[in-house]
Amino acid sequence: MKQIVLIGASGFIGSAILKEALSRGYKVKAVVRNPEKVTEKYLRPDKWRSLL
Repeated sequence: MKQIVLIGASGFIGSAILKEALSRGYKVKAVVRNPEKVTEKYLRPDKWRSLL
């Protein structure tokens, strides 16, 4: 499995990259300022591989 680190995953572009990477089966380590923004706006927590 390929792995990536994504900085800014809760932003507009970062969230699109995050969704695409997860849909392609990548293991993602996401760096965000506000984890609640990710859960509420972009992804369900059960879809996360890893969140820093």
